[in-house]
Amino acid sequence: MKSLYLKIRLMPVLLAVVFAAAIGVSNEAFGQLTTTSVMIQRTPVQGGIVTPEPGVHSERFGSEMILTATPKPGYNFVYWIGDVSDPTSSRTSANLNSPKIIIAVFERDSYEHLEPSQLTTSAPGGGLTRSPSFSSSGGGGGTVVDDDDDYETPEIKKEIPVP
Repeated sequence: MKSLYLKIRLMPVLLAVVFAAAIGVSNEAFGQLTTTSVMIQRTPVQGGIVTPEPGVHSERFGSEMILTATPKPGYNFVYWIGDVSDPTSSRTSANLNSPKIIIAVFERDSYEHLEPSQLTTSAPGGGLTRSPSFSSSGGGGGTVVDDDDDYETPEIKKEIPVP
């Protein structure tokens, strides 16, 4: 029983070692390092284009990778997450002396302002979505009218009590 317990306790460690070996540094004869892995991502996905393209790349160990982030219309490039030379520049480089994870971060130019009475929580997972139509009943509250079901928004307090 103790042997099974040790196997179960050591399984995450063994999986981590196997995973690190699979995406980490590969070795040639005599332990000489030849390649390393770089995972490149972007967030949000629709925010822009990243070069090299998102995914896992196997590159020569010790080489330098040039990264560029080009925002799509309606988005701006914000910064890189990861070990890069200049995180705030849309064109930067990374020294591939170890496995890396590098993420380009984009943000929207602007957001449409919606009043609380224009939102409903009838979305899957309880998220907020825009209501197709609504009618105000005064005081910041209202009844949201939807084809599927009605949802009454709670009254919005105009003053927040200070303790």
